[in-house]
Amino acid sequence: MKTVVYAIILIIFIQIMLFRCDAPRNNPLDPQNPHNSFVVLEGVVQTFSVPRNSIAGVDVLWKNSGATTITDENGYFRFEEILPKDDWLMFEKEGFHDDSIFINWNQLNKVSIQHFLNARPRLRKLDLYSVVKSRSPSLKDFEVAIRAEITDPDVDIDSVFWQVPDLGIDGSLRYNPDLELYDLTFATADYGLQFGEIVGHDFIILVQDKFDKRIEVGREQIKRVILGTISGLSPANQSTAPPMPVFGWSKFQPGFSHTFTIDLQIFNDDGLPEPYLEIEDIPQGAENYELTTPLIPGNYVWALWAIDSFGNRIRSQLARFTVNE
Repeated sequence: MKTVVYAIILIIFIQIMLFRCDAPRNNPLDPQNPHNSFVVLEGVVQTFSVPRNSIAGVDVLWKNSGATTITDENGYFRFEEILPKDDWLMFEKEGFHDDSIFINWNQLNKVSIQHFLNARPRLRKLDLYSVVKSRSPSLKDFEVAIRAEITDPDVDIDSVFWQVPDLGIDGSLRYNPDLELYDLTFATADYGLQFGEIVGHDFIILVQDKFDKRIEVGREQIKRVILGTISGLSPANQSTAPPMPVFGWSKFQPGFSHTFTIDLQIFNDDGLPEPYLEIEDIPQGAENYELTTPLIPGNYVWALWAIDSFGNRIRSQLARFTVNE
């Protein structure tokens, strides 16, 4: 008898479940309701530069609901079960500018987009150093040199700027096509600064693109200003020197690691000096350097630089000599 009762109960339960499964899906938020309110938002994210390349790993945010996803290896993303409320779709990826696009549904059930991200310019190298030039034993010029190598896959750099907020000074860097970098050398006196004031402050490099986006790409500090005097240069005083002269100077001991560089120029027919020879990495402690290649006849001017490990440098006074035929 009990077996019959259990069988009847089981049959009734199965019929109830079947009836419930066939019930209409009237909930507008039920994914199985053919008339639900959910919509689909999908798209592909690619590079701004041509040829267009898919960007994987882009963080995508649907601001309205806070839903997030990440683009796959094809740059594809997809949102399902979101409501068709107009709002911002936001993109974020390291190495690219953050970006967004406003989505208008216009009663559509599905929106597909193609979006391009603009790569951020990258600072490959920044050289920042002090320059001291001796004009006489008691008169020196103090300068700052900035050399910035910046790359941009989208080739849309408009301007490059520098600023030192601590000192309240700023300016722009010009592009040097010969060196393929942005550079500037300025005298500290032009900004009303004493030479010691430039040490230990952040020089910030900013890049502005053609869409007026301006970002910081790097910063650096000047570590020191080299003081002292490099003296005793020979040949000098417009003396006559042999074709392979020995360049000499008095011992220079600034108290830190450094190397010497000889900068030799020759006067052209117009009486203007032109670069002729540069000899780098002469070890510290040296007091002379002998040429192994003869100089051509002419009038020369030369100077000796001492350069520390940070690139800061000091130059001797200029010295002139002649090589006869």
